[in-house]
Amino acid sequence: MSETHYELAPEIEMMADRLCGRYGLHLGHVDLTQIVFLKKWGKRPKKSQVGEITVVKGYAKAKLEEFGENFSFEFSVWAEPWEQIDPSIQQVLLFHALYSIAPDGASRLRQPDVQEHGPICEYFGPYWRREKVVESLLDGDSPLPIPLPPDDEPDEGQTSDFDSLF
Repeated sequence: MSETHYELAPEIEMMADRLCGRYGLHLGHVDLTQIVFLKKWGKRPKKSQVGEITVVKGYAKAKLEEFGENFSFEFSVWAEPWEQIDPSIQQVLLFHALYSIAPDGASRLRQPDVQEHGPICEYFGPYWRREKVVESLLDGDSPLPIPLPPDDEPDEGQTSDFDSLF
């Protein structure tokens, strides 16, 4: 079994600082001093994401406190795949992680707003369940132009594991 090695990632922290500065309406609640930014090396589990944010608790929190550190969150990336993806994707992944921090000041992560089937969400919008009225599926003579579902079969020769980034 290979061991995972961690290293502080100040370049990711600087990117987070730039994102928070530019997108204060979305990320103004984020306290970067409460996040430790890390790169990981080792054998990446097949189902793991390239980058993810987690709440620091239990043994890890106790160990950090021994060294005088009091982080509430950890944003870590697998170094090799992180370096291979486009910086714009890195920025969106980091924005997503920072946005996941609950704005109420508690050390917790909020769930995504949308957990819906793509074509339904694309046509009716992400908050269609909150609406009082939506367009009828059965009125009129023809069906609504709801987008077709994406093809679940990867294209031949496709090598990107883009879905595993999220």
